[in-house]
Amino acid sequence: MNGLNQTKIIIVNKIKEFAFYFKPIFGSLYVMLQNAFKPMPKNPAGARKLMFRIGMARQALRKSRSVNLSYSARQSIPIMVSEFRWRNARGETIIFPESESNPHILINGMSGFGKSTLVKSMLADIYESGKAAIIFDAHDEHGAIVRELGGSAYSIDNLGFNLFELNGLTINERINQLSQLFRAVFGLGYIQTMKLGQCMWYTYRKLGAQSRESRYTRAVPTFYNLLQELDVFIGNAMTTSEKNSLVHLKERIELVNNKVFSRSTGSLSNLKGGINSISLESLNTKELQMIYISELIKRLYSTMHENSKETGLRLYIVIDESELIIELADAFIRKLITEGRKYGIGLIIVMHRLADLNRQIISNVSTFISFFIAEPQDLNYVSDLFSGTDPAKRAMIKDRLGSMKVNQAMVMSTKIRSATIVDARSIKTVLGNIKKSKAVRDSAGAGNATSNNSNGKADCCKAENTAKIQELLKSPLRKDDLKSIFTDREIRSIDSMPNIDRFTAVEDKSSSREWIMLHSNSLSIEHEVCVKIISRYLKSRGIRNYAYGRHYGPDIIAHAGENKIAVEYETGRKNILSTKIMIEKRLREFNSVVVVVNQSAFEFYKSALGNMDKRVKIFCIGDINSAAIADAIQI
Repeated sequence: MNGLNQTKIIIVNKIKEFAFYFKPIFGSLYVMLQNAFKPMPKNPAGARKLMFRIGMARQALRKSRSVNLSYSARQSIPIMVSEFRWRNARGETIIFPESESNPHILINGMSGFGKSTLVKSMLADIYESGKAAIIFDAHDEHGAIVRELGGSAYSIDNLGFNLFELNGLTINERINQLSQLFRAVFGLGYIQTMKLGQCMWYTYRKLGAQSRESRYTRAVPTFYNLLQELDVFIGNAMTTSEKNSLVHLKERIELVNNKVFSRSTGSLSNLKGGINSISLESLNTKELQMIYISELIKRLYSTMHENSKETGLRLYIVIDESELIIELADAFIRKLITEGRKYGIGLIIVMHRLADLNRQIISNVSTFISFFIAEPQDLNYVSDLFSGTDPAKRAMIKDRLGSMKVNQAMVMSTKIRSATIVDARSIKTVLGNIKKSKAVRDSAGAGNATSNNSNGKADCCKAENTAKIQELLKSPLRKDDLKSIFTDREIRSIDSMPNIDRFTAVEDKSSSREWIMLHSNSLSIEHEVCVKIISRYLKSRGIRNYAYGRHYGPDIIAHAGENKIAVEYETGRKNILSTKIMIEKRLREFNSVVVVVNQSAFEFYKSALGNMDKRVKIFCIGDINSAAIADAIQI
């Protein structure tokens, strides 16, 4: 009888193993059939829902149960044993970030095993879904792909900023931020950090700051001003030790005396649409790259709170070679990754060593993708991350992570609970898909405007020049000036584009001119053109000014003697309460505020704001050629 029971147990065990073996195959077949006949979900704009196509699944780590027999003197006792095995898997591995617990993604592994190729593939997926992306590119690896996708590849020369700008902070807050930043980057001691803070305060004070709590200075300091003040401190040093410490401090700070950090160029608002890359290659030291990324992340974080909370993902920030920020342990990146989901922002962090990453960041990431790892400490850490607390599972994952081939990755997320080995797409496949999706997007955008000639030359011309046209038309251009920039064929292509905004502005009493600009959800062509006209008019009257172009600052900052005036152009579309709050903020920072509005909104604004404050002056854009606006600023 015992022999019969033993036979039954063996048969049952084999049946269970057979069923378990075929379960993932039939399960994957079901998913493949379901995906084949189910239409891709669409977002409200018509583009498909964002999905990251990682590659074809190869194996998945599954938990299996088998029955082992324990023999005693009288009988055999069946014991159920659980173990993990790599089982064959089928189908494409796809990450739907908006369905995960959060949209953030971590990618790690050794160089040369496919991380950059996967990032290029993700940029193509973001482009195809109609969402935006900003990529910090340490070695200018992704500029060509970004341009191929019709995006903008920025160098730091055309996207710089003055680190001493207050941007709504008090002088004391800004000094503390910069002191801690330089202390972390350059490894400054406590006394050096304190002396640096004192030097910065004296620099602000010499340019008109009244107190450390002030939010206004007559002029914005630069690093050249700071270095001059450090020379004064060195000359007044009481001891040789103090002098040497200050000299050492100056030698480090001189590194930041770079044109990139001397004046603000470009606008963050341009980064919030399309695919954009920022090449850090010309910043030839790690310290400068760390300072640049840290400051830009801070500014992106500050603008994030100006937007209403999003119901869906709209922007990805991709940080390649993330070791540049790990040593800095920047608090704003942690805030961005913990709060970003509420505002429709996701992060993709790419790095070599995951073990060095801040634990708060890791705890707020839902998707992990790991390529080949050789370094023992990082191999142990990533194995623990993928396996949890199970030692058997950890051993199998560690073995596979240390033996994966090029373009093989291990994937796990809140939706993909079992670690899965994926054959990621090759660069040839990625480039082919980019060209295919770009052609589809371009033809969909063109509609029926292009002709159906057999050789397709018009379509080819449009595809070749799309990037050039989109880049130049991000800001308004006079239609009369198109001939000096584009060819006749390109001008005809622009005229047929459906996403072009047009605005006719009266620039002098005798004539009016038409302006055109690529449509933007965040920028109004009327606003951009009128700001240009006002700035040009003030310069013609000898009033020094510059268009600030920041959504947290005034449209134009004008200087009249020691007075600093904020000039705002209002289209009349914004809520009047928001306008009043904005003006009250400007009055705390500037001597007066000049509000210019269009003809249709002038009477309403005059009645709504006329009694607000004597320092607020309201004008109609139609009176731009009169002396009233210039006189109001020069008073």
